[in-house]
Amino acid sequence: EMLPPETTVKPWVNKLKTVSGSKKLMFSTQLKKNLAELRRTFPNFKEFIDHVESYIYLNDMGDGYFWIPASLLVSAPGIGKTFFLHSLSKAVGVSYDMISMESVTAGFVLVGSSQQWSGGQPGLVFQNVFKSDYANNILILDEFDKTTNSNYPVEAVLLPLLETHTSQKFKDEFVNLPMDISKMIWVATANRLDQISDPIKSRFQVFNIPSPNFEERMILTQAIYHSLLQSNSWGKKFEKEISRDILSELAKDKNSSRDLRKTISDACGRAAKRQDNKLIFEDLNILRTNKETLPWDKKHD
Repeated sequence: EMLPPETTVKPWVNKLKTVSGSKKLMFSTQLKKNLAELRRTFPNFKEFIDHVESYIYLNDMGDGYFWIPASLLVSAPGIGKTFFLHSLSKAVGVSYDMISMESVTAGFVLVGSSQQWSGGQPGLVFQNVFKSDYANNILILDEFDKTTNSNYPVEAVLLPLLETHTSQKFKDEFVNLPMDISKMIWVATANRLDQISDPIKSRFQVFNIPSPNFEERMILTQAIYHSLLQSNSWGKKFEKEISRDILSELAKDKNSSRDLRKTISDACGRAAKRQDNKLIFEDLNILRTNKETLPWDKKHD
């Protein structure tokens, strides 16, 4: 969400001064406590979680604040990267912002446009720092392999942001005040590594995330169900667990985790219509990618 544009830079500077003193850095303590649950829910992210854990202990040897190097998660589409990163930020205790790189048409979207321009305003990086309680929150560059080419390339402004010595003196083009954003955590996602330039890849630690197997999809399905219950007022009315039979049926669906979330939400709606608080087979409406025919779908002569 873009903050409203101002005609001059002064109001932005005044606002920043009033909130900058309250900016904090989150320690790794909370994540350390939640790491086992993160492993249980996302077993196919093991390599990346191992990496995060190593930095928890490395951070503990220093100031204790949570930080990891810029990371790039590469996988087939729809395996739950977004859901995982949402869960990671919740486990850490910081907020996260997701930027769809397909819709970022120019570098100034990230770093602001000069107040000399008509409609100039701060960029997304500044706005993230401005509205967040913490300085080490997570900024997600989603679908980086779909970054739009333009006359104002994103890479030109992004490369300095990913370097510690330059990110310590970051200046938004609109606000033009030096800011230290070196503790910001950058995570990019992509489906194809070959669509990303070598300079950008060199700034990220790359992790290839395998697709979840059937048992792992069952675990992921239950986690998505829990997330739905927690994020909706009606969630407290439903049973906390989906039966294994229903989980097994849902896990056969190889569509994206986003589609799976919609399927479960719709099923909850049908259960509510039946005035029930648990899901049954009749509540499911699954479109299978592998064209599998369910027993009750078969036509009989």
